[in-house]
Amino acid sequence: MTTVHEELAHAVLAETLASPDGPGALQQARDRIRARHTDPRYVSWIGQSQNDPHYWPPHQMAAYLRVHEMLATGEAVMFLVKAGAEPGPDADRDGNAAKLAQLPRPYTAALDMEQHGADSDGSLTWSAAVTAWRSTGLLLHASHTVTPVDIATRAEPRTVPLEVGSSLPSRTLMHLLVERSVARWAYGDKRVCVILNTATGGIGL
Repeated sequence: MTTVHEELAHAVLAETLASPDGPGALQQARDRIRARHTDPRYVSWIGQSQNDPHYWPPHQMAAYLRVHEMLATGEAVMFLVKAGAEPGPDADRDGNAAKLAQLPRPYTAALDMEQHGADSDGSLTWSAAVTAWRSTGLLLHASHTVTPVDIATRAEPRTVPLEVGSSLPSRTLMHLLVERSVARWAYGDKRVCVILNTATGGIGL
């Protein structure tokens, strides 16, 4: 059965394939992931599954590319929260909830202990404004290195959906389009990555 977020991904794929540069951009994204030219941790913030990302079906790669483009163009902003521990298996909700209880101020998390058909695994809240980072699309070339140029932006207090462990790119994209936000605590990572769609309120420079 196809989920709503997968249907969204199929629509994004059709749109991407219909654009002149779309097919090439999809192949380039897959090639960069396969060659590990794109940081695997960054990829996992957008999507993570049991299969290696370069094996994702075309519609999931299209969803990944759309989220990546949102971040690369400054349409979305990002920041990281130190969790201090990696998430355990999805079934260990008590253990994961205990780890999330140790988040530093001003962050708190609530994990859905039942998660029967829920839209997310829980929620992440921050009670005071924090700093997020927006890409300018510019690159700094110095000493044989290339560094993206980001600028700081203020993220006002709010609550966002939280996805723990494996989560498809299409689900991340759905959150960004519907709730305008998502927090990703990926397997193997001691940080929670928060992505905010800047089309929503509460984001300012």
